[in-house]
Parts: sequence; C-alpha cells; structure tokens
Amino acid sequence: MADHTPATLSALLKSLSLTDDTVNHAEILKHAQNILIKNPSHPEALHTKVVALLHLDKFDEVVKTLEKTPLEEAKFELAYALYKSGKWEKAEEAARDARERARGEKMERGLRHVEAQAAHRAEHFGRAMEIYKSLIESGKEFAQNEDFDLRVNRNATEAQMVWKGEAMGKRKFTVDELSQFETTYNAACIHIARNEFPQGLMLLKKAQLLCEGMDLSPEDLKEEVAPVIAQQIYALLKMGNVAEVEKASQELDIKTVSDAALKYIASNNSLSHKSKIDPNPHLTLRLYEACVLRPLFQTTVKPYQFQSRILSRNRLSLDLQVGKYGEVKSEVAKSQDLARSAYEIAASCGGRSVKEILQSVKRTKNASTERKDDIALGLYATQLHMELRDITGAIETVEGLLEELSKKEGPEDKYPPALIGLLVALYRFEGRKKAPKKLDEAAQYWKDQPRPNESLILSSTLHSLTSHSQASLESAASFLTSINQSTTFLPPQILSAGIVAACAITKPELAASHLSSLPPIDQLLKGINVDELEAAGVYNPSKKRTADEVARGAKAKKLKSAPVKAKRVRKSMLPKDYIAGKEVDKERWLPLRDRSYYKPPKGGKKDKRRNVAQGGTQGGKVEEEKDQVMADMPVAKTGGGGGGGGGGQAKKKKKKGGKW
Repeated sequence: MADHTPATLSALLKSLSLTDDTVNHAEILKHAQNILIKNPSHPEALHTKVVALLHLDKFDEVVKTLEKTPLEEAKFELAYALYKSGKWEKAEEAARDARERARGEKMERGLRHVEAQAAHRAEHFGRAMEIYKSLIESGKEFAQNEDFDLRVNRNATEAQMVWKGEAMGKRKFTVDELSQFETTYNAACIHIARNEFPQGLMLLKKAQLLCEGMDLSPEDLKEEVAPVIAQQIYALLKMGNVAEVEKASQELDIKTVSDAALKYIASNNSLSHKSKIDPNPHLTLRLYEACVLRPLFQTTVKPYQFQSRILSRNRLSLDLQVGKYGEVKSEVAKSQDLARSAYEIAASCGGRSVKEILQSVKRTKNASTERKDDIALGLYATQLHMELRDITGAIETVEGLLEELSKKEGPEDKYPPALIGLLVALYRFEGRKKAPKKLDEAAQYWKDQPRPNESLILSSTLHSLTSHSQASLESAASFLTSINQSTTFLPPQILSAGIVAACAITKPELAASHLSSLPPIDQLLKGINVDELEAAGVYNPSKKRTADEVARGAKAKKLKSAPVKAKRVRKSMLPKDYIAGKEVDKERWLPLRDRSYYKPPKGGKKDKRRNVAQGGTQGGKVEEEKDQVMADMPVAKTGGGGGGGGGGQAKKKKKKGGKW
C-alpha cells in the first residue's frame, strides 16, 4: 500500500462528512488503521478513523478510541458518539466543554445541537428548551431546514416536559406548525400529555393525513405512521372507547415495527387492553415478558423515567396477581419508586381479604411517624376504602394524609395538586357541594408560583363562583381576567361566561364588556318552541306500569311461585333416628315435660309415688300456698321407718326382731 502523507490525509478528511453516504467508509477505515499501526498518535489518521467509524455506526469503538487517545479536533465526534451510545449525561457534559473551546460559529452551533439532544434524552428538558429557543431566536441557519428541525425538537421537548409534570404555559400553535407532519404530531402529543384527548385525536388524524400525502414508499409510510396509530390507541384507551381501540389496533402490526422503543410501549398498551377483556394474569405475564421485557433489554434505546415507572409497576402488579409475593418483595427492596411501600404491603398481604389488608396498611402507617405522611400508603388505603364502598373512609384518609403533609417545611409538599384533586373528586363523588378547605389554601399558594398549577386554580375558581361572598367572587374574577389576558387556557366563550358570572354583582361594567362575546339567547334557543313547551305544562308521569315493568313483575311472580329445591344435607349431619319423609319434631329442643303433647304416665303405686315425688298430688284438694311450699322444699331420701304416707305404707308387715 502506498504511504499517505499528511497532505493527502488532510484532503481525504476534508472530503469526509457525517452526512456523506457516497464514500466507501470501510475502505477509508482500513487505510487509516494501516497508518495508525506505524504511528498510533497520527492526528489526521486518527480523525479519519473516528469519522469512518461513526459512518459505520460503531459508536462504542469511537468512544474507546478517543478515550484512549484524546484528540482536540474530534471533540464533536466524541460528544456525538457518547450520545448515540446512550451515555447522555456524559455526552451533554462533553458537548458543553467542547463548545466553550470551539473554533468557529458553525462548530459551536453543531455542539449546541448535540448538547440539546443529549440533555433531552437525559431528561434535562429545561436545559434543552433553553438551547432550542436560543438557536431559533438567533435567526441563523447553517444547514438546510435547520430552523424547521429546531422547531420540531422544541415541540418534542415541550411534550416531554408536560409528561414529566414540568408544566409550561399553554401556547397557540401557528398555522405553519399545523401544516407539517412532524410539528402536527408533536402538537397532538402535547394535548395528550395534558389529558386533552379529543383535541389530541383530532390532530393525530390530521398528522396521519399529512404523512400519507408525503412522497414516501409504502415501507417508509408504514414506519412513519406507526407512532401516530400507537398514540391514537393510547388516547382511545384513556377515553374508554373500546370499539375504536379494536379498529385502530388492526391498523398497527406491532410485530413489524422496527423502532424498539415504540415496539415495547405499544405492546404494553395492547396487553393492558386485552387483559381487561380476558383477565388471565398468568397468560398476560408470559406475553408481557416476551413482548415488552425482552425487547426492552435487547435495545440501547431506553424509555423515559415516567415510562420506566409504569412498566415496572405493571410487572409488579402482574407478579402480585399470579402470587409471586417473594419476587415482589425483593424487587421492591431494590427499587427507589415512591410506590414501593404500597407494593410491599400488597405482597405481605397476599391471599388476604380487602378488610385484612386495610387493617395491615393502617397498622403500618401508625407504626412510625415517618409512614404517616407516606403518599403511596395513603393512596393505597384510599383505594382499599373505595373497594369496600367506604367513601367517607377514603375522604378521611386523604384529609389525614394532607394534614400530615401540612406539617412539612416546604409549601410545595403541603399542597400536592394530585392529592388536592383527588380530595375534590371524592367530595363530588359523595355528593358534597361544599369544596374542601384545602382547595382554597392550595390555590392561593400555587397562584404565586412561577409555574402555577392552572387546573387546581381553575377548580378553586369554579367553586368560588357558587359562593355568595363578595371576596370569593372578586378572587374568581381576578383569576379569570388574568388568564384571559395571558394565555389561551380555556375557550374564550367559557372564560367570558365565567367573568360575567363573577362580576355581575361586584363589577357590572366589566361584565357588560364581555356580554358581547357570549352567544345570544336566540341562538341558544334555536330549534326550541318555547310556547309549545309552556302550553304542554309540567310533565306528569303516568301511574300505569310500562310494558317492561309488567314483564319484570310477571317474571318475579313466576320465580316466587316456583318450587324451591330443598338443600341437600350431608348424612353425617343428620340424627341417628332420622327417617326420610317424616316431619321433624319442632319441639325436640324442649324438655319432655315442657312439650305440648306431653302426658304424665298412668299406672300402679310406683307411678303414683313417682308422681308425688315430681310434685304431683294424691287426689285431694290442694291449696295454692301448700303447692308453693312443697315446690320449694328440697326432696330428701328417707330411711325405712317413718310417718304415715299413703294407705299402702300402713299395711306393711313389721320386720322380725323389732322393739315393739
């Protein structure tokens, strides 16, 4: 092989690019390796080798090579290789360090791209959002469609922030954003992350139509549409639309999905749906291990933290259902999940009734002060109360948990929005019209935060509208007017209706300014004949039974008149003198003398004496006092001689040898 001079290597390196697929990178790698055998520290040859390895998707080898022989000119390649290897935090740090020493604006911008993508995968979404915003606001574009790609990545990061709970202020999507497949899909994901499923489904259908209108091969089109259908299935599952789920599932062939992450997420959702239709935990666990866990372990594309928690909890729930309590305990001991205590209790109480489990949970909570504010245990106890249909007990459990959390120092720990929302839902479920006191306290706290919890504040505002106090109405009006000016949190007509309701008494002039945005009464009453309704009067239900009621009554009467089949009794439970068909004596439990059919025995002197001993008489007239005295006297056995008794005793012959 001819020797390569530094000049020829530099020319070769300049001709290479990470986006150039026309070069035979395997041959280039071979030439670079031959040079490095002679001179291991040759910078141009080392850089050429790194670029060729990146093109061949050998990212781990790039990391090993550059860690063994650091190269200042290959900082970008190192950061990119770390990102593609799944070492996102290291990639973010490497890109940040290299950006500070980067030569040229183009290299610095490229490193910022890598840093943002690495921060996104490391779930540092706030940092990624800052980088994307600064790149978009710079107005510069160093590559084709760079601005469009930046907006797509920004929307994807925003969706992940909503999923994680790092809520952002709502914004309105532009017409340009909703005219492209990628941005429309990300907008749909943002709505779904906010539990706005109808809006999300509408945008998903639009994204699918936009994708089908693109110039793609059938294979590429199937691959691009797969995540759209998977999101549709998830949204329909959350809405409980089983028929549409079945229809959408037929369009998605999970076996042919090439994206590993999408494959195990879609498989999990499919098994969740099928397990409700055909609840067989043993079969579901086997399918879960084959379709979810195996692809999960075989890929470097790991799920996000909120997805990992759901997947691990699903596995623990299935293990509990099939009775693998020991495995659950060992997994919980290694887990850092907040719900580990609830699974630990569930595994310890395997096979017990709901009441017994609830008592065990209460004992665990009261055993130490650290467990009293355990949110997982509190929610588990609430769920057990609901299974026992004890709504009052569930409300008391949540209120007690909030009371314990209020003792903490941080205000954010005192008013968790999820627990406040659960308490409001339980109040509404039980029929309580008055809102819990904690709702107003929590709303007052979250109003002053940089990222206020809008749904919690809105719930407090709606309850304030039902109050007749001026302070509550003024507070509701203040909040509604502020969100009307700053965000599109609610549809304009609903906002205007709320402002009118809040300000009709306190600020009539402000209410009047919003009346024009409300639909007129004539439009609301369109199609309704008011005169006809008034003439018809109040509906008076007929006392005559309907056909269904008559049929139900006849069926109940038939069941009542039907002969009742006698319950079979085991032979060992029957008395020894039992005769089949013979009526059982109903007084068999009473003493013989107390039964209605008892007759004293008739007969000779022995019977008479026995009758006397049992409290009878000798036929003479007996006074009540004597009867009472005789009944109370103890019966004693006497000797052979004695006083006179009956006539038979006097006729007895004296014994021989007596004194007289």
